[in-house]
Amino acid sequence: MEYFTNQHKKMITSIHNRISPSAWLSVILGFCLIMIATLYYGISGIKQARRIEAVNVLSIDHHTSSLKTEVKSWVQQLSASLEDKSKLAQFTLLSELVHSRISFMDKIIQNAPNDGQFFGDYRLHLKGIEGVVDRAQGLQKNGGIDETNGQKLIKAMAEEEDYFSGDAQVQLQMSLDRQNRLNSVFVTIALALVVAVEVCTISLAWAFMRLNQQNHVLAELTRRDPLTGLLNRRGGMESGTQAIALAHRLGHYISLAILDLDKFKAINDRYGHPAGDAVLCHAASIIKSHCRETDTVARLGGEEFLVMMMTPTESGAHGVFEALRERLATTPAMAEGVAKPIAYTVSIGVVTVKTDSTNSIEDLYARADRALYNAKSNGRNQVMAA
Repeated sequence: MEYFTNQHKKMITSIHNRISPSAWLSVILGFCLIMIATLYYGISGIKQARRIEAVNVLSIDHHTSSLKTEVKSWVQQLSASLEDKSKLAQFTLLSELVHSRISFMDKIIQNAPNDGQFFGDYRLHLKGIEGVVDRAQGLQKNGGIDETNGQKLIKAMAEEEDYFSGDAQVQLQMSLDRQNRLNSVFVTIALALVVAVEVCTISLAWAFMRLNQQNHVLAELTRRDPLTGLLNRRGGMESGTQAIALAHRLGHYISLAILDLDKFKAINDRYGHPAGDAVLCHAASIIKSHCRETDTVARLGGEEFLVMMMTPTESGAHGVFEALRERLATTPAMAEGVAKPIAYTVSIGVVTVKTDSTNSIEDLYARADRALYNAKSNGRNQVMAA
């Protein structure tokens, strides 16, 4: 049992020497806050990028509608020019507008999201319009546009018009729908991550609070006697030191008593060690019930007990311990397997002092131990003051 106590003592000391639970909790909370902040700004940045992409797609949508109208107008102008040769010269001015529009749309596409097949087809048809205009210009420079070439140009331009009037609009809507779905999925994932971080933070906080509580429980176990439940020697000495300091602040007397069960070895030899343990638990229960909640009661080891109490007068404690001695002597213990109650007595050595800064529990203990020795030498079952 002593090994058990020492192991727990070492474990508690190791934990507190390394890092306290509150410090761990602060580190974890700080880490979680950093994660949340990083996630927040990451989401904001990506959402901003998504907004820019959406604006680009909408710009393409707007300019596609304009381009569709312009292409239709170009086809009509080209058809009119073929019918009226005098208007063919105007087609050169039209080609400059086409090149300008295509250059502008090409820049928009470069800044737009990479939407695979759609933007590839879109760029291809833009270049197709540009090719029709370039061919028209080449024909103009080489002698003019005849009926056959004119009809080919009209057909090629009409094909591009069909694309911008139909497929481009459908693909643009599909692209916008995909962007909306991606944004919805991303926001859902981001919210799930935020919730997960919050849950982890709360769980870690709860776990460290539980760890702190368990550490307090283990620390208390190192101060308790496993048989009687009283403070052990270490716990009694720590509590006694605090009692001396408190008595000094209040200006009270402090009494320290050592109680030793008389001829306890004979009880063990006659009735067995389980019966001896029952006697120790019986004595501990009576001593504890006889004292106040503010008094220190501990089992020092074996059959020895420690009691410390504050009293307003020097002689007050002697009567308390005399009454305790008489109660123990007249209240035998019951033990399993033993038919008759086991009677026993106790010898008590007590010292009472007006505390000052020079008092220590070691000094009071030594003086009470000498008084206990005198009580034993004088016949036992008595209270002897130092």
